[in-house]
Amino acid sequence: MEGIRHFTNIPAAPNWQRISHQLASGSRRDVGGVLAKARYGREAAYVHSLVQLQGVWCPKAAVRLGTNVIELAGGRRITSRNLAELLGHRQHLLLLACTAGGSIDEAVQEALLRGEAHRAVVWDALAADLVLQGMDWLLQSAAAALRSVELTPHRRRLAVGFGDFALTNQGWLLEELQLEQLGIRNTASHALVPSKTATAVVPLQRLRSLSLQGVERS
Repeated sequence: MEGIRHFTNIPAAPNWQRISHQLASGSRRDVGGVLAKARYGREAAYVHSLVQLQGVWCPKAAVRLGTNVIELAGGRRITSRNLAELLGHRQHLLLLACTAGGSIDEAVQEALLRGEAHRAVVWDALAADLVLQGMDWLLQSAAAALRSVELTPHRRRLAVGFGDFALTNQGWLLEELQLEQLGIRNTASHALVPSKTATAVVPLQRLRSLSLQGVERS
C-alpha cells in the first residue's frame, strides 16, 4: 500500500470570495482594484500562469508510543502530543504536500521592488488559496485510491507548525515525500522554499469502522 504519488498541474480555481474576505480587513482601494483585475480583467491569465500546482501524498504505517511519540514504518520517531492524539489507535498516516511553485515567489518579489505592494498582496493571497485547494484535491485523490484497501483520510489534518507539531518536522517530511523532486527545499529556519508550500499529516481510518459507527448511530 505504501508508495509516493506525485502530481503535476493539480486543478484548482481561485475562491475569490474567500480571497476578498481575507484582503478586506484594512485593505486599500488599490488592493481592491488589483483584485478586480485579477478576477475579471486581462491580468487574470497572467496571475493564473504564475501558479503551477504540484503535490504529493504517501500513506505510512504508524503506531502510537505513549502520549507524545509516533513511530513510522522504517523506525522514524516523531515527537508531538497533538499528532499522537490525532492518530489515536489508528495504524496509518497520510503524508501530503502541495506547492504553488517558484514563479509566484519571484513575481511577488519583483512587484515589491517596483513599489507595487498592493499587487504583491493580491498575488500572495491567490497563491495561498490555490495551495489550500490543492491540499483538498490531494486528500480526495488519496481517498479514491485507498478505498480499495478500505482506508480513508480522517476529516482532520495536522499542518506542520500547528500546536506542538513543530516546523522542525519539515525536514523528515521533505525526505519521506521526496519533495526535492518538486523543487522544494528546506531552510535553516525550517521554512520551505517555494514559500507557498504546505505540508500536513492526516490519520487514515478504516472504512469498515466508519460503517459500523453509522449503524450504531442509526
